[in-house]
Amino acid sequence: MPLEIEVKCPLPKGFTQLRKKLKKLGAKFEGLDHEHNTRLEGAGGSLMKKKRALRVRDLGDKCLVTLKEKRASRHAKVREEIQFESENAKTVLALLEKLGYRPIWIYEKVRENWHLGNCHICLDKLPHLGNYAEIEGPSEKAVLAFARKLELPKEKFTTQAYPDLVKKKFGRIRNLIF
Repeated sequence: MPLEIEVKCPLPKGFTQLRKKLKKLGAKFEGLDHEHNTRLEGAGGSLMKKKRALRVRDLGDKCLVTLKEKRASRHAKVREEIQFESENAKTVLALLEKLGYRPIWIYEKVRENWHLGNCHICLDKLPHLGNYAEIEGPSEKAVLAFARKLELPKEKFTTQAYPDLVKKKFGRIRNLIF
């Protein structure tokens, strides 16, 4: 299974300075996505018990269905990831609900996608949660090296997923809708 290796860094002052650094380093802007994400759970918390997450990401013209499974790591979040693309999020969600999975969290996000070398960086804006840079790469070493190039403060890095950040901020899970 492919691995997702990433770190997140909050950017309370926005993306302006980071965009300048990305351009200066020669990063390529790959587009802007308006995402509508639905996290699902099985009966009795079956996915959470196995440290798995099931998400349907609606991008309008397509959707991505992703299953992630947490693995141990020191400085970055590492998860095994299975993902496929479909044309219709509503159909996928209806199928998964028929299989016993239920939506437990809905969140929207505006995401800028950038790429440099073997790393991908996303600038995420989430309602009520704020702005985050998310760096993903082929190894923990590559991710941390890219973060250093961008001069992101290592002490601010988090490996928490967005639902965990929502629980930390609000004391409970709540939908994030623009």
